[in-house]
Amino acid sequence: MEVRKAQLSSGTLFVSLPKAWVVRHGLGKGSPIFMEEREDGALVLYPFGKVKYIPKSAVVLVSPDMEKMITSKYWLGYDSIVIRSPTGKIGLAERERIKNLVRRFIGLEVVEENASSIELHCFIEASSVPPKKILRREHLLTAAMLRDLKEASLGDEVLLKSIVARDDEVDKLYFLLVRILRIAIQNPVLSSELKVSPLDCMDYRLVACFIESIADSIASMADSLLKHMNSPRVYLERFRSLLTMLSEIYEKAMEGFLAKDFKRAELARAKRKVFDSRLSSEDLGDIRFLSSELVKVADIAVDIADLVIP
Repeated sequence: MEVRKAQLSSGTLFVSLPKAWVVRHGLGKGSPIFMEEREDGALVLYPFGKVKYIPKSAVVLVSPDMEKMITSKYWLGYDSIVIRSPTGKIGLAERERIKNLVRRFIGLEVVEENASSIELHCFIEASSVPPKKILRREHLLTAAMLRDLKEASLGDEVLLKSIVARDDEVDKLYFLLVRILRIAIQNPVLSSELKVSPLDCMDYRLVACFIESIADSIASMADSLLKHMNSPRVYLERFRSLLTMLSEIYEKAMEGFLAKDFKRAELARAKRKVFDSRLSSEDLGDIRFLSSELVKVADIAVDIADLVIP
């Protein structure tokens, strides 16, 4: 980091621009420079209309860990990911692994394929997808899963199976949001266009992870209920009642976070106390093991509410 001293001329403070930066961007007298003050006090400068996005490419070798490597490159904002085989030929099993993974990512497609390599390209332009919009969509999908779990808990096998399947859609949105946020953090121009501060990026990333965990728990409960279709109705009715309360806690927490409404967040916390009292007094019989998932969802919902400050 370079330190420059402020100069004073005719009552105005100024700092000269680094010559290498000026030359690199072709600036001269009268060139417009965009200035943005960040929440952390930093002043960000960039040449107006001259900053261009440079596509990023990465090569991943076929290996037992290639799914992790491809996922990492997608999250880090790479536009092109080329998978190559160290032996010169990608086998059928490896091709299936790659294509199954690609289905988990929004915007990622196979654009070229031959015997020794497969090229993936992401067609999602980060500037066209506001992070808050993705987060809201992830939340709405998860909230619908929770409401449907309540409706299906009395024995709707088809609806329970659809809930389990929808968990993959939540995962896709979570992966996309992580990608967009990481690109925004690395690109001040983009974060300005998307109207997200570094603090917003941190909070959105955390809440997106929370929502994804809630969706996992909902899918897990749906899967467990599929194996306990013959559970006594009285226990299923009690479980259904608890889901109604849980849904209210989660939705109030998210409403509070998205609207930055402290009163709604407080309401979520208050409802949690009532929920805990009710859960401790209910006998769920042979499905009592689901209590841990209910508590987990309630805990996460309160964690979301705790991010809202007065």
